[in-house]
Amino acid sequence: MINGVPLIPWRYAKDRVTDLDKTPFGQPVSETRKSLFDTLSIQPSLFSGEPEGEEKIELTPEQLAELDAYEKEVRDLAADRPLVAILAYASNPEALLRCFFGYAQLRNDGLLDWAFCEELQVSGSQTGGLVSAPAVRTAFDAGTPEEPVLRPRTPLQGPPATEPPTTPRKTGDGE
Repeated sequence: MINGVPLIPWRYAKDRVTDLDKTPFGQPVSETRKSLFDTLSIQPSLFSGEPEGEEKIELTPEQLAELDAYEKEVRDLAADRPLVAILAYASNPEALLRCFFGYAQLRNDGLLDWAFCEELQVSGSQTGGLVSAPAVRTAFDAGTPEEPVLRPRTPLQGPPATEPPTTPRKTGDGE
């Protein structure tokens, strides 16, 4: 939270060229993410009475009117669709490629409507060049798997060759 505004880190891409404005906040946007952009479901209340056992506070009509006006103003502010602080970044396992900070609202189509968005400088990318990363690395599931070498097992003859034979030894006089 920053000044009462939720801050959400969001990896929007794995490369440097993906357009932030055209990337959905999720495919589809989960209910949890949507709830971050919802208005308060509970109306805020500033004056809920006195706790039990406390003296009653008597307010003048002017003070009550001022309190009512203040509560209405707080309800109106909470009723507006809130902005959420987003830290959007593009990264891969080797490097942080791009980073943006801004305030946004979630649109019905799953895209973010940015009220403010600024690209942050990432070390190594001030010149606009790519951060060094290996060329292309194949994924673990790319291509056909190697054929395993299978051979029949032979019956075990003696102890395994990798372990020395063990002999019982005495640990005390009574044993």
